[in-house]
Amino acid sequence: MRTMAPVATIVALIIAWPCAAVVLVQDGQAAAAIIVSEDASDTVRYAATELARYIEQISGASLPVLTHGASVEATPIRVGPAETQQAEAISIHVGNDGVRIGGDGDRGTLFAVYHFLEQALGCRWLAPDQEYVPTMATINLAPMELATAPVFNMRTFVARREDLRTWGVKMGMNGFYTTEDVVTSAKGYYFPKAVPMCHAYHLLIPADEYFDDHPEWFPLLQGERRAGRLHGRQLCVTAEGLADEFARRVIALFDEDPDLQ
Repeated sequence: MRTMAPVATIVALIIAWPCAAVVLVQDGQAAAAIIVSEDASDTVRYAATELARYIEQISGASLPVLTHGASVEATPIRVGPAETQQAEAISIHVGNDGVRIGGDGDRGTLFAVYHFLEQALGCRWLAPDQEYVPTMATINLAPMELATAPVFNMRTFVARREDLRTWGVKMGMNGFYTTEDVVTSAKGYYFPKAVPMCHAYHLLIPADEYFDDHPEWFPLLQGERRAGRLHGRQLCVTAEGLADEFARRVIALFDEDPDLQ
């Protein structure tokens, strides 16, 4: 697991200048289209549909999600990865040429969409079961440039429920998620199915598999080797052979799922 370390200094820039408003919705009618590349990942497509979903909640207008190259007469909203200098950095552009929302890879792009909804449209993610979505029949945006990046490369919280995990992504959290969240969390940090938690000695070295042959790997309590779970029944970490077997089990998890971080 990576340690929580700074990713250099935060970079944030918001610029607005006098210019014609960029129209996304006019009187409840779509005036823009969301565009992704032909080879867009599942996460980028998910980010685009999230953008369309919230804009519809705000205005009642259903913006189409199109593939790059399609004929577009409306204001283009391009969603996809952008060149950045920092991990998970995001960039948002609103100007005469339309809107560009992107970031560092899939994860940065997904974070950028939620940041756009928050900064440009006024959405608020107050709590897992409480969000504020404004209502307006017309969405006019002032031109702007925004670039920002997280200070810490690991921002985790306990997210065992689905509503917590979806809220966490909106808040910019990149872990802990599950294998089922790979698309919707953009491969954020997650636990493997076999070890879905911390304090996992008993899952990596289960007593029912190892105790009979290696009782010395388990704690000596009141003169007796005892198998068990979690607190009070930890492993005897100095026992010969235990570290090698523990490492073998961990390496096997990464071999089974290279996306683990």
